[in-house]
Amino acid sequence: MSIRFSIITATRAANGDHLRWHQSQTSAECELLVVSNDGAGSLGDAYNEGLAQAQGTYCCFIHDDVEVVSPNWLQQLAAVLESQPYDLIGVAGANIMPSNGVWWGGSPETRRGQVWHRQPDGRLQHDQFGDPDHDGLSPAVTLDGLLLFGRRWQFVAEPFDTSLLDGFHFYDADLCLRWLTRRHWQPAVYHQLKVIHNSGGSLKDIHRHQQRFLQRFGGFLPLTLDHVAIWRQNLAALRLVDRRSAAILTGHRVPGKVQHIVRESEAGPLLGLLADRDVVLSDPPAATLMTPSVPPLLFGCGDGERLQQLLATPPYLPLRLIEPEAHQLLHLLSRHRLDGALMSGRLRLRIVVNDQLLLREISLQQLTAELQEESRRQPPQPFESGSTALNSELFKVLRQAPQRLQQVAASLPPVEDEFRFDIAIISPRCAIFHDLAAQFKVLGVRCRLYNVPDRSSGWREERQQLLQQLRREPARLVLMRNRSLQEEEDPRHRLPLEDLVPGRLMSWWWDVPNIASWIDLESDSTAAPALAFARDLLPLLPAGSIWLPPGARSSFLDTDPISGDEPQPVTLSFVGQSRYRLLRDNLKQLTEGLSYIGGRAGVQFGRDLERRHTAAEVYHYLQHQQAELQALLSACSEAWTMPIYYLDYLLKMSLTGAFRIAAVEQIVAAGLPIEIYGDEGWRTGDVVGDAHLRGVIEPAELGGLYRRSRLNLNFNFMQVSSTVNPKVLDIAAAGGAVLTDYRPELEWLYPDPACRPFHFNRLDELPDMIATLLTRDITPQRQAIQHHTWQHHTLRRRAAWLIEQFGINRET
Repeated sequence: MSIRFSIITATRAANGDHLRWHQSQTSAECELLVVSNDGAGSLGDAYNEGLAQAQGTYCCFIHDDVEVVSPNWLQQLAAVLESQPYDLIGVAGANIMPSNGVWWGGSPETRRGQVWHRQPDGRLQHDQFGDPDHDGLSPAVTLDGLLLFGRRWQFVAEPFDTSLLDGFHFYDADLCLRWLTRRHWQPAVYHQLKVIHNSGGSLKDIHRHQQRFLQRFGGFLPLTLDHVAIWRQNLAALRLVDRRSAAILTGHRVPGKVQHIVRESEAGPLLGLLADRDVVLSDPPAATLMTPSVPPLLFGCGDGERLQQLLATPPYLPLRLIEPEAHQLLHLLSRHRLDGALMSGRLRLRIVVNDQLLLREISLQQLTAELQEESRRQPPQPFESGSTALNSELFKVLRQAPQRLQQVAASLPPVEDEFRFDIAIISPRCAIFHDLAAQFKVLGVRCRLYNVPDRSSGWREERQQLLQQLRREPARLVLMRNRSLQEEEDPRHRLPLEDLVPGRLMSWWWDVPNIASWIDLESDSTAAPALAFARDLLPLLPAGSIWLPPGARSSFLDTDPISGDEPQPVTLSFVGQSRYRLLRDNLKQLTEGLSYIGGRAGVQFGRDLERRHTAAEVYHYLQHQQAELQALLSACSEAWTMPIYYLDYLLKMSLTGAFRIAAVEQIVAAGLPIEIYGDEGWRTGDVVGDAHLRGVIEPAELGGLYRRSRLNLNFNFMQVSSTVNPKVLDIAAAGGAVLTDYRPELEWLYPDPACRPFHFNRLDELPDMIATLLTRDITPQRQAIQHHTWQHHTLRRRAAWLIEQFGINRET
């Protein structure tokens, strides 16, 4: 006979006498799975562990101090599922989930079921919570977790959530509401069993888990089965036409403050805001509604009345609702039928994160970009609701965003008819771009170089001046690093500027786009094909983009090719910034973002990092966790596309950053004679001392150092792409011997293995490889690599390619 039932219980004493009743239930068709839980893990963890071992068609999760004395009780429960429209059965619960999320905390008439509680003196107290609604059953919103019975496949599909609730409370309410609101599976109370609870239970630590439960479901509460029916209709529509909003509203946690509707008053609905005060959410009177002449933009959903008025007002224009408090949306979508408006496209939701700093900036960047893109065609008409004041500063930014492009455009001079230059290069204090401009001039091209700050924000006045110059002295082609004209990390000052600049704009991307640039590329319909330093950047850039690899600067071609007779007094050198603090800052942001999105996994990640003190420990931990973290990010990507992109970017940047510092740590620990030319940040992590640190080297001295060193080290840092660091090409062009960490593009740039810079893959092989290279005469390889670099990979050759590719006319 196959196993039909799996009884699963968790206990701190797996061999205790208190399990004799549980053990007595086993038979040919019933298995008992006892999961040992010493209290360190959650009850959900234990139950999921038992579920993974279960073989029965049905599973019953039952406390270790609970007994069912009714005969054939498992068969009774199975018969209910087979004959009634229910999916999860308990013996106590409620048909309304009250505002506090505790099923017994509502009014007595909402409770259902019965349980016998054993008192300290041994007698049984019969607690009757309410009579059945029909056939010994009561449909419920939530059940008590002392006994939960259902089909195994449904528990597997939607198990206990241990990422949010890692203790012994609200695991049951959370399961019920997820089954009810997300899977359309109905819980019910079965009144026909005699169930004895041999203890009163414990409320220890209940308030912490109550807050977590409310982070997910607080906006629904109080929740009735009628509310659930409305929500299901609206959610079905969202899943068809707005999967992102549906994923956010059904995710790990709902963004926004932990708040929910608590009661009605004469003034209107009241919102319990962090339990410190009440806020009236009633929308402004209908008499104040101005008939929209362009698509309306509603800030906050209020009590839903203003939204309904706008939807019902001719000429029935599409409406965008922006709401940072997603709990407000849960309340709205469980009280008002809006599925028709959603399906027809009349209503679009936009959920902005405003309660976590990192995600707030990203959300604002994204929404600002969307509003400005739309305002190029037709600026929206903003309206306020009863909840606008809850996030007034955020809505102020969004109100101003569509106006900024028009204001800037109006302040600029007209474009001159004649092109003054063939090419304009915008350089964020970058030596490569300076050198490229010089090569264009040598090749007879009318070129103008503009220097701008080397940061993506904070140069607003300079940018305005640059726009004016580009319009007064236009160029046929404007070449910039990444999107340096447009990149702006502060969403209040973001501006899409391509439409304001004459000529053709061409961006040369050094690495994976940062979050501001990625949002620009996603939202900007005018984004043009670009140039990519790395081949693997091409899928991230607009269609038609071309790979243009880095090139050696001309300052490293000034000397004669090496002959092998040059003295090399420096044994081992490394040039580069530490950016140790930046690595720590990135890890901090990554931890905070993961904690917000991934819950328990993100918190544990942060705790584990705190125990890693050296860069090598951090690197190996990140390397070990990378697959798991990326799986977590991938699972959340539908809801949080942009934040997930950024967190993945931070993870990869942190990996390369930790790798670089760990490599230097390892070399110093091995006693190799390394000389480090870099900033004082190398001392921050106790990586480098006075014996190795030589301070910052002047750029003019780099070529000489490369040639004087028997071996030059290079470690790609904060580089999330396949490309070779441009410094490798500079060292090779100067005639230096370089050892770098492997990048796939080494094989494209240097096809001949005998003429390829030395490289390594793993930290543990680095000291031995250095020792081996220092004992060999590598002059022939240095000469071959230098010659190949001069022949194929100079910036002059890159400039000549650009002239040919874009048909730039040279001066005669």
